[in-house]
Amino acid sequence: VGDALGRVGIPTACEIEGFLAGLERIGVEGLPVGPDASAVLANAVLSQVDRTLRDAGVEHLRWVDDVVLSGGDVSSALSVFRTALATIGLRPNDAKTRIVLDARDLGSTTTVSGDR
Repeated sequence: VGDALGRVGIPTACEIEGFLAGLERIGVEGLPVGPDASAVLANAVLSQVDRTLRDAGVEHLRWVDDVVLSGGDVSSALSVFRTALATIGLRPNDAKTRIVLDARDLGSTTTVSGDR
């Protein structure tokens, strides 16, 4: 998180990383779910993934760490997504990842989440 925040120009990246390390020592992994600050940090970190997907022509919609990839070659889009996450030390949560070829099969939601 600290590296990714530093790359987008957040001057307090080291302090934020230290705070998150303290949370990890007491059993909280990653960004805590719920606080508004977590969403802000997640958006700052994942903005690089958004840029990579856009640059590769992958249509997507992201809400904090939930991502829907659409259109084109699904395998290629997922590969770009996995690579983009890996560059910032993340990976998709395979248990939450679904490939839907027909939008009528979506049900209520389809998400691909980036987890540590």
